[in-house]
Amino acid sequence: MSSFAGRMKEYPTISLDRFDRENVHARAYFLSHCHKDHMKGLKGPLLKRKLQFSRTVRLYCSFVTKELLLSNPRYRFWEEFIVPLELESPTQISLVDEASGEKEDVVVTLLPAGHCPGSVMFLFEGCHGNVLYTGDFRFSVGDASRIEHLHSGSRVKDIHSVYLDSTFYDPRFYQIPTREVCLNGISELIRNWICQSSYHVVWLNCKAAYGYEYLFTNLGEEFNTQIHVNNLDMFKKMPEILSYVTTDRRTQIHACRHPKVLIYLMRSFSMVTGCRVVVQPLMGLLFVSLASNRPPCGSEREPRKPTSSSRQEEVPSEPVSVSTPRTLRLKTSCRIFGRSTFTPVSSPSVAR
Repeated sequence: MSSFAGRMKEYPTISLDRFDRENVHARAYFLSHCHKDHMKGLKGPLLKRKLQFSRTVRLYCSFVTKELLLSNPRYRFWEEFIVPLELESPTQISLVDEASGEKEDVVVTLLPAGHCPGSVMFLFEGCHGNVLYTGDFRFSVGDASRIEHLHSGSRVKDIHSVYLDSTFYDPRFYQIPTREVCLNGISELIRNWICQSSYHVVWLNCKAAYGYEYLFTNLGEEFNTQIHVNNLDMFKKMPEILSYVTTDRRTQIHACRHPKVLIYLMRSFSMVTGCRVVVQPLMGLLFVSLASNRPPCGSEREPRKPTSSSRQEEVPSEPVSVSTPRTLRLKTSCRIFGRSTFTPVSSPSVAR
């Protein structure tokens, strides 16, 4: 959850990933990616009113973020005020005070953040020094050394300040496993679960709308299946992933959203028709909870009768106790699913 207030002291007329309160009065807005904790105030009435009377204020982001943002009807009013910028291409921006006419020029460069589709870091260069705003990011060893715009010749650029995502600024997360290690761990859990019977269903408790594409595609390839989601609209701009997701509830792997996880789990524990494994990547831990096999989308499947020839088809007849839920905890990174290479498309009519 982002706790950044939106302003940098070196360039206080810019607002980043925060669009409420005093940030409304900024001369330029920057959005690092489309996650709600970085979009506070972005559809607020005060900001809408300012845009109606401003001729210079714009929202800067990546091309992918623009497409994802405008795919949500609640943000369509931004369409004429968004300026998408190319990755790793320094761009000069004029910060204009519309009341006095005062102008300040700053050069901004978008750098890939590896967090989710469209996510970027912002490097600002101007009269108040070089400043790097990371937003949410994920780097592997050696990634920073390969970013040309963080270097001047053979040496690292002089960076006056770094505004750093500090989600994992904690000794407990000193060693974060690689994306591949995390994926292998999740795959093994799912394999061991769904192979027990067709009644064993997996629910991936995804906390954000975007950023799990790497997981979906790899699980789809691994188990030759599609991942159930509530709707396909959010993936229309990413045609490469459309073949890995579905609205068909009959699949064993679900990433559909449920409004109240705890309420759902309480209800699920009262069911006696099998089990479900809940994989929840949150705060560096992979939570695996056992509950009934009813998919969280609310689909009603008639359980098939177990066959006498296979023990794998047997369904537990004992209800799971609410007071003693069985929970496994596997340490992993909650941001293993970013670094997307999916390319957005402008056309809204992408075949499902």
